[in-house]
Amino acid sequence: MNFYDKAMEIHNRVGLVDAHFDLPLEILKKHKNGERDIIKTKYIDDFKKANAKIIVMAIYIETDLIPESSFRAAVEQIEALYADVAACEECVVAANKKELKVGLDDGKIVFLISLEGLEPINNSHYLLSALNRLGVAGAGLTWARRNYVADGSRFSPNPEESPGGLSTFGREIVKEMDRLNIFIDLSHINDEGAFDVLKVSSRPMIASHSNSRSVYNLQRNIPDEIAKEIAKRGGVIGLNGVCVLVNDKETDDKIGALCDHADYYMKLIGPEHIGYGIDFADYIFPPVDGKSSDTVATYPEIVKITAELLRRGYSEKDVEGIVGGNLRRFFLNNLAD
Repeated sequence: MNFYDKAMEIHNRVGLVDAHFDLPLEILKKHKNGERDIIKTKYIDDFKKANAKIIVMAIYIETDLIPESSFRAAVEQIEALYADVAACEECVVAANKKELKVGLDDGKIVFLISLEGLEPINNSHYLLSALNRLGVAGAGLTWARRNYVADGSRFSPNPEESPGGLSTFGREIVKEMDRLNIFIDLSHINDEGAFDVLKVSSRPMIASHSNSRSVYNLQRNIPDEIAKEIAKRGGVIGLNGVCVLVNDKETDDKIGALCDHADYYMKLIGPEHIGYGIDFADYIFPPVDGKSSDTVATYPEIVKITAELLRRGYSEKDVEGIVGGNLRRFFLNNLAD
């Protein structure tokens, strides 16, 4: 079998879903520099080559803007994304199930907006509701830092570097997210916080861009207990292609190393709970030293990961789910009506 050709056929038939892409910040920065149509000029051809159907656009707030300017920064990124989408007829932003279904039926590439950390809401649930009205459909509670809600996992094997679960405000916010049908993303939150979220909320949730801690012992990766609970609820874990989350070895086979995480998840939680959350870094902001941080460089290259899964003996049905079916199912079942 030609695994690459078969992988392309699956992408073309099923459509790619990617659970995490930090594009809105780049769009905003380029808009402020006077550039426009970033998606149309730089990304749309790659999205189409990969047959991307759904991409979660993550709103990331830079640390020097926290706390005073975090809400403003989030709103600016959201508005910049909407403005750029308006100039690209192939794309649309969806905030709920109905809009997602319409966008998919119309053959559009559908963007969902998610917060990478709840820094923009500070300590006010009103700001969460306001962002939801602007189209925010999901949220991770933290990035790799503490906020009013919880503490984030660090890029270290030592869990003692970020102790403590949800704050009292954090528990209230999880309940509010459930009320608003904002999907919860457990990537980045520390273990204690994640277990608290699982106690407070009974809804399905995802870890949009997280690998297995059992394969590579990094606090930022997901421990087995949390992975199994996500799967038990019908959630999905997105494989993260950033090299520092894959392993600590210098290797030419970056894709193979990433697929080792998929192999482990296959045995632990089953193929229906695995997806892609590639988390491109250099694709957006090229490295100064020229050394790539990414397992694959662009959206069309994700097909190489798919081909490796096929080479390892994954069934066509399982690969279809990983490429797009599993996350598509999650979003269609769990976004607000």
